[in-house]
Amino acid sequence: MVSKPKWRIEFSQESRKLFRKLDKPIKKRISDYLENKVAFLDNPKDLGRKL
Repeated sequence: MVSKPKWRIEFSQESRKLFRKLDKPIKKRISDYLENKVAFLDNPKDLGRKL
């Protein structure tokens, strides 16, 4: 059974513009992380560090 992502990840217009400028391997790495790790968490802030 394939689980469904709990979050939909959206980029602002400015973020999309900056993301397009990144090298292809970096974009893939970021996309994979967001789509395969962050999108399935109950609380995506769990992966962040406290300031």
